[in-house]
Amino acid sequence: MIGWIDLSIIIAFLLGTIAVGLYYARRNTGTAEGFFLAGRSLTWPLIGASVFASNISSQHFVGQGGMAYSIGIRASIFQLCGSLAILFVGLWLIPKFLRAGVFTFPEFMERRFGPRVRQILSGLNIAMLLTANLAGVLYAGAMVLTALLGWSGGYALYGSVVGLAILAAAYTYSGGLTSVVVTDFIQNLVLIIGGFATLGFTLYLASKEPGGFEGLWQMTATTTDGVSHSKWSLFDPVDHPAFPLWGVLTGGLMFCLSNHATDQEYLQRQLGAKSERHAQLGAVFAALLKVVAIFIIAVPGVIAGYILHSPDIRPDQMYANLIVEVLPIGVRGLVLAALLASILSTIDSSLAAISSLFTVDFYLRKRPEADEGKRVKVGRWAILIASALGIAWTPIIAGFDYLYIYLISVLSHISAPFLVCLIAAFWDRRATRRGVEAGLFAGLGLGVAFFAILNLAKLAADDRLGAIGLGQWIMALHEVLPAWLTGMHFLYASFWQFAIGLGIQVLVSRMGSAP
Repeated sequence: MIGWIDLSIIIAFLLGTIAVGLYYARRNTGTAEGFFLAGRSLTWPLIGASVFASNISSQHFVGQGGMAYSIGIRASIFQLCGSLAILFVGLWLIPKFLRAGVFTFPEFMERRFGPRVRQILSGLNIAMLLTANLAGVLYAGAMVLTALLGWSGGYALYGSVVGLAILAAAYTYSGGLTSVVVTDFIQNLVLIIGGFATLGFTLYLASKEPGGFEGLWQMTATTTDGVSHSKWSLFDPVDHPAFPLWGVLTGGLMFCLSNHATDQEYLQRQLGAKSERHAQLGAVFAALLKVVAIFIIAVPGVIAGYILHSPDIRPDQMYANLIVEVLPIGVRGLVLAALLASILSTIDSSLAAISSLFTVDFYLRKRPEADEGKRVKVGRWAILIASALGIAWTPIIAGFDYLYIYLISVLSHISAPFLVCLIAAFWDRRATRRGVEAGLFAGLGLGVAFFAILNLAKLAADDRLGAIGLGQWIMALHEVLPAWLTGMHFLYASFWQFAIGLGIQVLVSRMGSAP
């Protein structure tokens, strides 16, 4: 539970965010370029802070911080992969997109491979944003809020989901990308301040423990096969069951590169830059902030395992317990405001990206003659509909045990086809429309198959499927399939999904006439 001082800080932050968002809603909303790309006027501090704030949300504080509490600092390895991916995309790819004058990545792909590829990619991006980014952060954020405010029951949880969605949709609906980026910048400052406050207080309490800092440094975690390793080791053991090193270097890097190079949620900020220079500097700034995230998310999570002495704390509950039990009054409200900042930032970013993708890649294909006012109106309706769909999806996510692993596995399988298209566009001059479509469909099919096969045991144990007699059939299928397949790590599976899809693209392209 939190007191009135903490609650006052939170309310002041929320009211300030809405006021700033609505103030900037009066700018750059009269045209499609103003609404979707902020009139291409963004400077590098806004771009970098907004990319970072959109990427870091309650999934990271709750999910990644909880995994660090359990397995150690290696839970943050995707922050380093993401940092490298942001640098590559910002310094090399974004200038090419800016010169093309496009609004979305699928629009860029259409110029090379035709309208069908564009619409498939755009539809996939919208589905990814709805089911993973938007619904995931709504659910995770609502879990933390209800725990800290002392609310209980399904009505409180889903009431929090609805409230968060409405709050972020309010200023996104009014001001488009301009409101989103400016509020992201403010939220980013609060996020970093709150994160470092948590780090400082956890370090202070760690120094008061009987073992002091030496005991903190000696912390170990034991994997499921009985092997112990330091919680401060980023790479050992190589075959870690959660994040194996070679899986991170293959499927992990592939996922991060594809995600930052093709996801409209991140690209939209850089495409709204006032110049190539500002876009590139913004990428460098965002990459540096990703490294900072290790110290405000993962490190406090590891320290929590040293200073929280309750053995019953589940990893996903760690962050809420850390706020309540460790932080003093006032600081507790600041950190919760930082968490709200990350939640709102991801929600508004997802809504703005979905609005842009739907309007540019679907609506304007049917109504190319629509004037600027009509385009903005459709974009705003897309924000409202996306908010409703995100709210509706949250009960489905509630059926999974671990939100963070669910999100990474889903996103890694979705990202593989995107990377096939990206490589075909920039590195394969002989790639054809038919070849890219074949690689895209192959990658999608393999992604669905791998995700189902790797989760057969979980599906078989689902009471809802067992009630209709499907559980035993699913388990029978799981036992028939070879163990190397059903036991494959999802990072390796997503890499093979990408490699096979790329191979099919190359083969089919070489069989046809040159583009």
